[in-house]
Amino acid sequence: MKKHLMLDLETLDKGPRSAVISIGACIFDANGITDTFKVNIKPESAKAFGMTVGKDTLNWWAKQSEEARQASLTKNVMADFGLQTFIDWVGKHRPDYIWAHGVVFDIVIIEHAFSCVAKTQPWSYGSVMDSRTLFNLFGIKTKDLHSTANTTHHDALDDAKTQANGVIAVLRSMGWGEDDSPLKI
Repeated sequence: MKKHLMLDLETLDKGPRSAVISIGACIFDANGITDTFKVNIKPESAKAFGMTVGKDTLNWWAKQSEEARQASLTKNVMADFGLQTFIDWVGKHRPDYIWAHGVVFDIVIIEHAFSCVAKTQPWSYGSVMDSRTLFNLFGIKTKDLHSTANTTHHDALDDAKTQANGVIAVLRSMGWGEDDSPLKI
């Protein structure tokens, strides 16, 4: 069975050069989530590597729950160490597909962060998948997934797990994991 990775980031800006402050990820297949990863990055370290901080995003963070802020801003490490730890974890699992909820945000930002710390992305561009597109095709609202998941919204790991469980549910509804399934991912 092929391995899938769901990625979610928390950042301090909205553009492709955004400062990454939290990376959450999980490995999953048709049977469910099999492993998780989370690392928080010191904002000043991300800035030192040339990643950007936006005033609008700082204001947005100030309006988020205390749980969400704590989930991203505690127990943090230097950007180069955190990104290398993530690369090592991805390498351990060697997923076939990398999912994000909107590839023009998470994927673009983390690939830029890798380049900021002189690291090579641990996946091929052809392995990237988009859960937002999948959910839109099936009329699934992300806010509904979060409301039923009983997790902290904007905690990178909780969001990754919620999104992965949504992908699993949609693909299972199409026969994913069954021997005669037309789905080969």
